Amino acid sequence: MSEIKSFAIEKLALNEKYPTQIRSIGRITDLKVYDERLQPSQKAPMNNNFLLVSDFTNDMIYQLSLDTNDVQAIDSRIRNPTGVAYDHTRKRVVWGSTEDNAIFSVSVNGTDETCLFSTGDKFPEMFAIDFSTGNIYYTAVRLYTLASHQEGYIGVLSVNSLHKLLIKDLRSPRGIALYPSKGLMFWTDFGSNPHIGRAQMDGQESIEIINTGVTFPNGLAMDFSANRLYWTDGGTDKIQSCNLNGSDRLEILSDSGAFLMDIAFDNTGNLYYTAWNRP
Repeated sequence: MSEIKSFAIEKLALNEKYPTQIRSIGRITDLKVYDERLQPSQKAPMNNNFLLVSDFTNDMIYQLSLDTNDVQAIDSRIRNPTGVAYDHTRKRVVWGSTEDNAIFSVSVNGTDETCLFSTGDKFPEMFAIDFSTGNIYYTAVRLYTLASHQEGYIGVLSVNSLHKLLIKDLRSPRGIALYPSKGLMFWTDFGSNPHIGRAQMDGQESIEIINTGVTFPNGLAMDFSANRLYWTDGGTDKIQSCNLNGSDRLEILSDSGAFLMDIAFDNTGNLYYTAWNRP
């Protein structure tokens, strides 16, 4: 197992005041939760009820069991991983690489690594899978020293590896979340015009639903039962939520200096989030 460093994954139940630290792992760039209990017992590699995290520092992707707190590394040649997602239908892990500027997938046991798509001069940031179709939605960005020169887009990759550009002319898109039954997608953009956007899943009707009081919006998570969107902000160091149109904005957590990164939501009412500056 790779060196454990001081960046925390934490768990916050919505009815609790203080979070519980689960595990400290290198510089985590993305976080996903999979908790559908389909298997009778825990196996290695894990098949259900786990967090999937990418560690950019150590070139690793881990499964963290929510039952036992065990850690299992995906045994594959992973390079500079950014976002991750888990396709539970095919039992495959999807991730992006800044070294290759490409989207890859691999089975949970580390076999059959496949390059799904090359993103050219931009690197893929984060992912969301539409489980009704298997399509992979993702953000991609090319970074420059000046924020005003950054550029990115949102694309979708079908199960047949057909690619479509959905929204272009973004600055620095990062987090992405889907609401397939309503045909909606959401994203964060931490560029020169930081905001949270919403559009139809075909890229039409793109609008900004939050564009004030955010400075470095990063991760996104959807609470389907309450029709609410949650996000982390690495600039304000807050977790906030709102309705699907950006109204009824609430502050969930404030942690000064933490640099909050990604966030995930499970079906029992828990939020999981990563903080780069916390031991």
